[in-house]
Amino acid sequence: MDNDIPTINPKNEEPSEDEGTPNPNSKPKVLVIMGATGAGKSRLAVDLASYFPIEIINADSMQVYQGLDVLTNKVPLHDRKGVPHHLLGTISPNVEFTAKDFRDTAVPQFDDLSELPTENFETHKGFYE
Repeated sequence: MDNDIPTINPKNEEPSEDEGTPNPNSKPKVLVIMGATGAGKSRLAVDLASYFPIEIINADSMQVYQGLDVLTNKVPLHDRKGVPHHLLGTISPNVEFTAKDFRDTAVPQFDDLSELPTENFETHKGFYE
């Protein structure tokens, strides 16, 4: 294992002998980042992607819309550093996008990303719950 890559071990337990062996019964992990506007959630998510194979599923109720980049302070393309972002500026502002629509769109994203060890679900003020 590369020592430069941090590992999460909240209980400081000794690693098991079979660590790294996939468990067919385990579910994919989802990391949810929540916080106030301007707290640095997007930067944290992108920074985490440099250590873990994650993709970001946006849950901001306004950032899902196209063309509202400045109004919603949407993370610019160059700040995404190549990390895939889902549900970010993908919906026409002429379409009502409800919490049900979000769920119906986001759930398949989780299924598609289940091949990755971790997905990241970044939320902002006004997120869908």
